[in-house]
Amino acid sequence: MDPTLKVNSFHVGNADPTVNGSTDFEDTSNDLFVPHMGFAMRLTDNWAVGAAFYVPFGLDISWDDNPTKNPGAYNCYHSYYDRVVLTPSVAYKFNEKWSVGLGLVLGKSESGVEHRLYAPGSRLHGSKIESELEDNFNYSFNVGVMYHPTESITMGLTYRSKADTDFEGEVKIVGTGIKSDIELDTVDHPQQVQFGLRFQPIKRVSMEVDVVWTDWSIVDRQTTTFSDNFLGVYGPGSPQDIPRHWNDTMQFKAGIEWQTTDYLALRVGYFYDQSPIPDETFDLVWPDADKKPIRSDSA
Repeated sequence: MDPTLKVNSFHVGNADPTVNGSTDFEDTSNDLFVPHMGFAMRLTDNWAVGAAFYVPFGLDISWDDNPTKNPGAYNCYHSYYDRVVLTPSVAYKFNEKWSVGLGLVLGKSESGVEHRLYAPGSRLHGSKIESELEDNFNYSFNVGVMYHPTESITMGLTYRSKADTDFEGEVKIVGTGIKSDIELDTVDHPQQVQFGLRFQPIKRVSMEVDVVWTDWSIVDRQTTTFSDNFLGVYGPGSPQDIPRHWNDTMQFKAGIEWQTTDYLALRVGYFYDQSPIPDETFDLVWPDADKKPIRSDSA
């Protein structure tokens, strides 16, 4: 996946001639490869088990770190955030129409930010600041119901629970020895509800639509606490508190699959994914925009 983010007419609200004015720039991120694999096996006519390894949430974006080309580098020139999970699951088929499944989601999350220090007149002005955070273990669960009213129609409803996080890590000014331990526990992974409808008009062709609600409003503030004094601003009892005020989102998906042979399936799909980030709290640390990609693959 190789998305391109372009920023037009970027303004900085101060009188510093080195950063104010209008600037256009775009991201310099590498291609993103999103792992997703799994297996399933039937134990009896009614019971089945499986497991999946995937990344439900992720971001890794880079910008030019030269403030003369990208004054936003003082805010952020590289950020990443991901949750990698392993989900063992079990499913039970009541009859030809109804099935239910349950999965335990075992996850690990990482986050980090790199930016330039804006401190005109200081010897540290322009220094690189790096922060790295990790939540070694978090968990949630998935539960789903599938209904098969006719031979050609299948409907499904899935609930994915919230995962509480507790990030710990370090922030430092590169090359100076100035650093502090930090913690972040105000950004949890949101709950989701998904409904899907599959229609199979003929044996080898199927069409599907999905609607996903995500509880992004859980991200209201980003509060980072410090173990030591840092930059003369943050420290014990003086956290960095950034308002986020994200909004809940709806995602709409549609796709078609053609099973050309017993061993090859071709797929094409489209989805519309709203951004949860309001204009007033948008920044380069967690940038996002409405997404409208078209995808194709084979299996």
